[in-house]
Amino acid sequence: MAQTQLHRGNIDVIPETLRVLEDLGVTSTRIIRTTPVPRWVKNSPDGSLPLEEFFSRMLDLAEQYMSGDHRMSLIIWRYLLLFPSDREYGMVLDQRPDGSYRPTAPVCSFNRTLMSVTCEGSVVPCLQMSDYVTHLGHTFDSLKERRLEDIIGGGDWLDMVCKNHYWLRQQNDQCDSCEWFGHCGGGCRALGILDAAERTGGYDYSASDPLACLFFKGGWYERVKERLGAYKLI
Repeated sequence: MAQTQLHRGNIDVIPETLRVLEDLGVTSTRIIRTTPVPRWVKNSPDGSLPLEEFFSRMLDLAEQYMSGDHRMSLIIWRYLLLFPSDREYGMVLDQRPDGSYRPTAPVCSFNRTLMSVTCEGSVVPCLQMSDYVTHLGHTFDSLKERRLEDIIGGGDWLDMVCKNHYWLRQQNDQCDSCEWFGHCGGGCRALGILDAAERTGGYDYSASDPLACLFFKGGWYERVKERLGAYKLI
């Protein structure tokens, strides 16, 4: 599997990049939108794609890719799963296609199964949180200060990864009243924290994920089904 960042500087060569990777024998590629964390913004102020443009450009790519003769599967970060050889696709943000609400479901299933450790030794729910969360003044347990077995047994990391959908709805009125919550489950905690930081300058683990809100409330859920209607949705 290969992974590549997506930003203003390389978006026009992504199709060529995918062709090269497939010719090299790569079976799966993940395209990740470069998140506008503080260090990236400082070095490349306009480098990150706005969310609306990200959805639009990647849907164009998905339609083109699915219609071609490809064997390599494609994962578009927080958006689409493409399996051209099987003529199937999935929508990453649609966690529960039937829209059912499970109060005990974790706010992030990946965080419950995947621990991340930064280069400084901090144990975080996911590496997307490391730079800008500490920039906001929020500190995590560190392997330099506590044993790993103690961190797993209790503390900030365990508290964060054990938060569930019921807790999120209690903390976030916007999510609690949203008709799409059963589908997205509040979205990504890391993106929610970043969006809240940009708006308020504070740290909020329960903040709404702007990507999920735009996808469902902005009509992209319907657009994807229309544009990829010739393929099976899984």
